[in-house]
Amino acid sequence: MTQSPLVHLTESAPSPLPATPEGYLAGADYRDRVPIVIDHGSSELRAGFATAAVSVSSSSSSSSSAYSRYSSPPSIHFPPIVSKYRDRRRNAQVLLVGPQASLDTESRSKARGPTEGGLIVAQDVLENVLDFTFSKLGISSPEGREGNVDHPIVLSEPMCNPGYCRGLTSELLFEAYGVPEVSYGLDSLFAAYANDIGPEGVIVSSGTSSTTIVPMIGGRGILGNAKRMNWGGSQASDYLLRLLQLKYPAFPVRLNASQSSSLLETPSLLYSHPQDYHSHIASLSDLRKLQSEGQTVQIPFVVPEGSKRNQLSEEERLKREERKKEAGKRLRDMTEKNRLQKLGEKEEQLRRIAELKDWKGKERKAEWQKRLESAGYDTEQDMEKEEKKLSTAVKRSRRRDQVEDDTALEPEAPPTFPLVEVPDHELTEEQIKEKRRQRLMKAGYDARMRVKAEKLEERRIEAERIQADEARRTNDPEGWAAEKRKEYEDVIERMKERKRKKELLSDRKSLAAQQRMKNIASLASDGPGGDRASPPGGGSRNAKRKRAGANGAEKDDGFGQNDEDWAIYRDIQGAEDSDEEEEDEDLLVDLEENLLKFDAGFTRDMTLAARIARKRALTRTFLGGTPEGYEEKPVNPFSTKNGQKTDEQPEEELDEEAELAQLAKQHQITLNVERARVAEVFFQPSLAGVDQAGLDEIVEMVVKGFPEDGGVRERMVSNIFLTGRHTLYPNLDTRLQNSLVALLPTTPYGSAVRVRRANDPRFDAWRGTARWCLERGQERKEASTREMYDEYGAEYIKDHPFVSAMI
Repeated sequence: MTQSPLVHLTESAPSPLPATPEGYLAGADYRDRVPIVIDHGSSELRAGFATAAVSVSSSSSSSSSAYSRYSSPPSIHFPPIVSKYRDRRRNAQVLLVGPQASLDTESRSKARGPTEGGLIVAQDVLENVLDFTFSKLGISSPEGREGNVDHPIVLSEPMCNPGYCRGLTSELLFEAYGVPEVSYGLDSLFAAYANDIGPEGVIVSSGTSSTTIVPMIGGRGILGNAKRMNWGGSQASDYLLRLLQLKYPAFPVRLNASQSSSLLETPSLLYSHPQDYHSHIASLSDLRKLQSEGQTVQIPFVVPEGSKRNQLSEEERLKREERKKEAGKRLRDMTEKNRLQKLGEKEEQLRRIAELKDWKGKERKAEWQKRLESAGYDTEQDMEKEEKKLSTAVKRSRRRDQVEDDTALEPEAPPTFPLVEVPDHELTEEQIKEKRRQRLMKAGYDARMRVKAEKLEERRIEAERIQADEARRTNDPEGWAAEKRKEYEDVIERMKERKRKKELLSDRKSLAAQQRMKNIASLASDGPGGDRASPPGGGSRNAKRKRAGANGAEKDDGFGQNDEDWAIYRDIQGAEDSDEEEEDEDLLVDLEENLLKFDAGFTRDMTLAARIARKRALTRTFLGGTPEGYEEKPVNPFSTKNGQKTDEQPEEELDEEAELAQLAKQHQITLNVERARVAEVFFQPSLAGVDQAGLDEIVEMVVKGFPEDGGVRERMVSNIFLTGRHTLYPNLDTRLQNSLVALLPTTPYGSAVRVRRANDPRFDAWRGTARWCLERGQERKEASTREMYDEYGAEYIKDHPFVSAMI
């Protein structure tokens, strides 16, 4: 499988060069007072003279489409943001507008826009933006701004823009710039007009702050039936950013909103799945499908100064490897020492329990119960349970350490110890010394005999188990295989649960970690009968560690003053002896061998190592892609980091070129699941936590708000128009059409659903506005003049087919 091509983040296309004041004064725009069209969006402002829309000569054939005659982009376009900060070098206040407002960190942190939620609310910022716009159009005058802009203004605005916001904008245009007349219109209706949508249809416009669904009847927007969806480019950018931050929590640099917006606007990087999204996501569990879906993006980075180079000599490299080997050997020796120490502690506890059991029957029941409680056990059952647990652990350790052959278990002539049973008063001093030596030898001999007897019994039981298992496999192979598979899955589940508990201990907010801290606090204050700290499994937790002094006050026992006191913390870190883990590992290996040998349905792909390999391959592909020619290496499912077993390879020294490539690789992200997930929020808003209906359901609701007779609904669903910069996802029109056909299967107009895209969702609103200005000519009856502003107020607006308010 070849690796997907690398995508580099690029900036948006630069704005065309602005006009000069000389060219403006000498041109026809100034002489004919051509209207200025301003499409003010939340993320981008497009402005230019209406004549700029004519891109073909007047001799063009009459068959040319209206869109081709108005296909030129606006003269200028830039993000409408302003940044004010003080330049310390020049000690002057600096005002940056547009792309310059994001040049450095300081200016970017102080950048502001005139809009909030798509509405213009900051008139001071809007004034700075308009100053910049008019200056780039070549309109400037040394006499000041009064009467400076002697052109009609046509300004787009969002749906149902409040009259107060519109009034503040009109006041700014009439009072500060002295414009002769102002017109307002809905941007999505202008975009539909640029694409010749027709008299009836449904316009779906998705911008930076929201998505609007506007029905159109008789070439006029019916705003009373329009709907708004709180999902747009800014929300999608934030959602994509959160997904990437969750996917790459340890990314070398901090992913920001501007990078997320660039990813959102990169062509064909994100898309909308045209059919079943859930089936598509489920199919990505296949490694090959996930590889083909991945798109790797290079995030810009800076090569650090003094970066690592291959400067180590051969002698230094050998010394480093030797130090690593010595460190690993010390770690293994320390691990073995700790294991033997714990084994000795358990054997000592077993000896104490045996001595405690010897007292039973030699004293009264009340005294025996008191002795039992003083040893840290509430009942005899607790003592037996602890004895069984310790005995199992000791046997398991002995079975690993003392590997003896069958000849070592053969009975031998028992040695004699004649002085052990003779009373001391009948012996001389030398015989008493010999008696003590014989007693120690007899105790060691008896212990060895017990171990041999236990091993013989264990081997007999194991032989009987193997024989019974063989008989079970011969008589009922299917039942045997099902039983072994269940046992195999149970062992894997136990290992997963044990690993999960260990991971929980690393989280200080988890219940397991909090319980461990409670145990630490309890051990620091409580202990058995004045002992510093009881060994695990023994000792009471109810006795007070603080004893009352002579004056009745509590007295500290000095826990923590000695280094030995802190060794207790190593015993309560939640990591029990690895004996159970090793037993499960041995059992898992044995089960795998038997299943592979005798169960034809159990293959290598079903083993734990194969499962881990597939999971790692999926994770690697999900996070960073799989390079070409990569082969998955065999996985050891029992790899640890205790210096004994590990899958990790030693670090290789890299040359300068390889190190730079590795640094670039660390600053790459791979999009696979996210490619279809972001656009799917249009149809499943709950994915991003938006409590609204999907886009297809809203369109259906809008269409059903009109009567069925007269074919109105059929004409509307056959003319659904997608526009807006946030509708650039590939297959979004196909997905919307398929979803609407599924929602309207039984209606007479369900089969007539047709969805079409805007030719240029970015600039079509500006083109439609320019076309409207040119076609109405000098008779601009829909415009609000300065006289109307003085007479009716700033919120007055003239009615026309593209009006953005319900009048």
